[in-house]
Amino acid sequence: MSDAILSVIRDRVLQPKSTGAEDDPIEVLIAKIHERHAGKNGLNAQGEASGVAAILVYGSYLRGKRDTLLDFYVLLDDFSSMPKPWHAYTARVLAPNVYNIQVGEIPNQARAKYAALSIAQFENAMTRQFHSYFWARFAQPCGLVFARDAAIEHRVLCALRAAVYTFYRRVLPLVESPFTSEAFWELGLSQTYRCELRAEATGQARKLSQANADYFSQLTLAAAQATDLMTVKEGLFEADVGERSRQRAVYSWGVRRVQGKFLSIARLLKATTTFENALEYLLWKIQRHSGVYLAPTDRQLRYPLIFAWPLLWRLYRLGAFK
Repeated sequence: MSDAILSVIRDRVLQPKSTGAEDDPIEVLIAKIHERHAGKNGLNAQGEASGVAAILVYGSYLRGKRDTLLDFYVLLDDFSSMPKPWHAYTARVLAPNVYNIQVGEIPNQARAKYAALSIAQFENAMTRQFHSYFWARFAQPCGLVFARDAAIEHRVLCALRAAVYTFYRRVLPLVESPFTSEAFWELGLSQTYRCELRAEATGQARKLSQANADYFSQLTLAAAQATDLMTVKEGLFEADVGERSRQRAVYSWGVRRVQGKFLSIARLLKATTTFENALEYLLWKIQRHSGVYLAPTDRQLRYPLIFAWPLLWRLYRLGAFK
């Protein structure tokens, strides 16, 4: 892979992510994450946890939305800095672990959810994982808001480049040539959305592809120039994909859709053990994206793993997620 793709990613990912405004929550939330993962060694003079290698921000915050929880990915050197010792086991079995944090008091409270895994797991997921959960997320724009040093920064950027390459390699066989960059990304994102339980309305893939059209266009052009995956002519792209490769890709994406539903349920179950008020957050997110809300009972809030299933089934039947 050429550094052309890496250059496009670097220019986007390393842009300043804090607006500098007094109410911008980025810095205080990053400090809270370091505090959460300080472990036995505590924080250094800069207020950083020694086991935290890097922190990425992604999602709607980068598209200008401020009425939402921020989404972070926290990359750790290893699992010794997990909040609780047994969390290391769950992260190894099914990464990532998902947590929530709050700083300050309502109505000025800064809130975020973040996913934690080791940096080695992150790198491996970008190239070797069959399911699209990781590499589809990080083929999209994100921001590197903390890196312990230049070596870690480079590792993260290379992992993001690998995610982009994996995305192209696995989506291209589905696209009919010639195609535009926007058409490619809309198709690819719609495929990955179908591989998870999602509350977003139909058309979200198109919104994302349009919102990031300039970035995706630069990536597609760089990928065409730097790899043998496709060629570009007069502003359109072509991929030389045989019928056998196309059929194999269709089958693979079908398997990902089935696999993804089970993984989504497993991750939801696991999140109830690490995420405070997990059911309340899930219902809020479903309402935010679908407009559908059902009030939980006190018993469902206290014991979501046991009693929340009828509520979630009713939401599913109402089309709140799919």
